[in-house]
Amino acid sequence: MGLQIIIKGTDFSALGLGKVITANKFMELAAITETIQKDALNALVLDMVNYGLWDKMTAIYPFVGDTSTAHKFNLKDPRDLDEAYRLTFAGEVSDTYSAAGFKTNGTTTTANTWIAPKVIDNVHLSYYNTVPETSGTNGLAMGLVSNVSHAIYLGRNFNSRTVGAISTGALTTDTAYDRTKTGLLLANRTATTNISLYDAGVSIGTSIAAVTSPSTMANNVNTLRIGSATSSNNTVNYFGTVTLGFASYGVALTMKNIVDLNTAVFTFQSALGRA
Repeated sequence: MGLQIIIKGTDFSALGLGKVITANKFMELAAITETIQKDALNALVLDMVNYGLWDKMTAIYPFVGDTSTAHKFNLKDPRDLDEAYRLTFAGEVSDTYSAAGFKTNGTTTTANTWIAPKVIDNVHLSYYNTVPETSGTNGLAMGLVSNVSHAIYLGRNFNSRTVGAISTGALTTDTAYDRTKTGLLLANRTATTNISLYDAGVSIGTSIAAVTSPSTMANNVNTLRIGSATSSNNTVNYFGTVTLGFASYGVALTMKNIVDLNTAVFTFQSALGRA
């Protein structure tokens, strides 16, 4: 019989052990068995813990593997439940799930996160596209427009613009902004009147005075979509043409957090050969 050591009353949370257990459960449920993918996921979790990002996340979607089962789970809470923000897909086609990530076709493909934001003055959302978003027009990679006329959305190719919005204070970059880029696009709202848009950890737009709407969506029933947006009564629209290797939603991030998240996600994508 081997030696067993039991240490009682000790808190191992600072070591991130609970997060590693969560990551292992995610890989079990998502049927991730390839060593490269497992190592990349473990490294991503540890990086997010070490950078102080993990506890700021509500949902993390790493889109590893090539099946709907592999892509649907929330790394932060890998239960197969709507309340755990597990994705529900619709409108898939033959190449929706691949090693490159979750691919949307611009007409039917969408993923429901089941996240229905109520308070939005302390929010970020982000995604990493592994393929340039040069096809289609008027599409979003993430979004919702609530039934009280507030909006949360993000995309590189919306009317030939890179856009981000959290409530009715929308940010849009110049129409000449490079839509052939890949990488981490992030919108961040840190206060009632401050929204910023970042590409690869670098600010590409800030709105202060334009954000005049309330910071709550108390009556919102619409859920955040990936690959599209929703409008009144959860009608799906604004389908994007995008291949995603990562997406996140959570509380607002500091500038250091944003740089660190970009580093962690880029490292993750590089390990999978899709940076």
